[in-house]
Amino acid sequence: MMSEDDFLETITDIGADYGVDRANINENAKFTTSLVMNTQEIMTVVIIALFILFVSIVVIYSIFYISVMSRIRQFGQLRTPLALRRDSSRNSSKRGHDHVPHRRAHRPASGKFVRLVHGAGGAGSGSIPSA
Repeated sequence: MMSEDDFLETITDIGADYGVDRANINENAKFTTSLVMNTQEIMTVVIIALFILFVSIVVIYSIFYISVMSRIRQFGQLRTPLALRRDSSRNSSKRGHDHVPHRRAHRPASGKFVRLVHGAGGAGSGSIPSA
């Protein structure tokens, strides 16, 4: 890497080789100052870059977190009717209702019919009770 003094010496030598006086050589002040490493400016840029990186990671993480929580809630809502249907089938089978799962949700068995089938007939055992 070229230092500021090396740059000034090089342009002066080139000017002397071509017969240009030093008074007519104008160096670019912005370029000469860019040759010098300013650690404070470099550290400032690095700190700003790290801050932007950190904020970007936090924003992306938050978006993914919100998305995952929304999906979990949706899965829970989708499973709720299934769980209620399973729970109701367990409860209804314990109460002596129809044991066919697809009929349970539509037409529960009547109490007289269930008592008759399960041997708890009213008037006589196994007889159809009068209406």
